[in-house]
Amino acid sequence: MLIAIIVFFTILIFPIFIKLWFNFSLSEKKLFFTITLFGFIKIFSGYAERIKEGFAVHISKKKAIIIEYKSLLSVRKKVKPLNDYHFIKLQTVVEVGSSNSNMLPFIVSNVAGFLDDISCWVFYNLKPYLDLDNKIFVFEGEDRLEVFCKLDVVFNLLMVVISLIKMFTEKLIYANGN
Repeated sequence: MLIAIIVFFTILIFPIFIKLWFNFSLSEKKLFFTITLFGFIKIFSGYAERIKEGFAVHISKKKAIIIEYKSLLSVRKKVKPLNDYHFIKLQTVVEVGSSNSNMLPFIVSNVAGFLDDISCWVFYNLKPYLDLDNKIFVFEGEDRLEVFCKLDVVFNLLMVVISLIKMFTEKLIYANGN
């Protein structure tokens, strides 16, 4: 019985690492994504593209999820439990270039660098354990806008249980309050 309790609590507090890879390509007008467990077990991947009704998230060649624009307005209320999960690493690469103008990539890279400085300062003060690695590459004579992002998230099953309890408790409180 004691071994079962030890195994249960070990599983409950064992850290789970999720890696999220994103790649936005302006030439293809798609956002490609991959989600892996512990960096090598692929959970799922696909791409998202903008359509007339909203966004289509393609999980396979035959299956897509349509997210309408109006449903995106209520997302802010639904992501409160995400505060319980910890982002430990954020890597971004921005590749920008223009065949028509040499100034446009320069301006875009400076604005991206400025936004990077501000976001690094904010993240450093809010989450000092977050490892940030951001790069900007400028291409001359080539129309290009690519954004690559890799995000590492750590959580455990105890956090998931606590988040579910928070969500259900909040729903009960607001259901009785109306």
